[in-house]
Amino acid sequence: DEIQIIKGCEDRSGDQQLKNAFDVMSKANSVCPFLFVWDCDSSALAANVAETSNFFRFAFEQNHQNNIARKGIENLYPEILFDDNLYDFRETETDYGGLKTEKLFNKPRFLIKVKTLMTNDEFQNFRPLLKKIKEIIAAEKIIEEEAGGDVQ
Repeated sequence: DEIQIIKGCEDRSGDQQLKNAFDVMSKANSVCPFLFVWDCDSSALAANVAETSNFFRFAFEQNHQNNIARKGIENLYPEILFDDNLYDFRETETDYGGLKTEKLFNKPRFLIKVKTLMTNDEFQNFRPLLKKIKEIIAAEKIIEEEAGGDVQ
């Protein structure tokens, strides 16, 4: 079995855009299963998406042990990963000669860090997604067997 990930739209994958894509694509007559994945901060929106026989939804649960990154995929990781090296600082002038300093999260730097992780501990909150994928694959195999191995 092969799982394919749709690439090229990572920067256009807001929760509503993902729902719109799900709504349009699920109207098509596809024999291949599709899984749409939402971040924890979009779980309410994802819950209102109607699954079909080949279009499935999944939303991560909030990781309440991470109070640094409270939304997005970053919320799934342990707080210990969010050290000062992942932040940039920007100073802007305020009225009357003051300075305001902002601490800005650097997502590309975080991605580089995540790619170097070697233990399963950092990825434990991804297990529910893996379980959902396995359920879809198992159901697909049953359908193939019932159809005599010729679904596509």
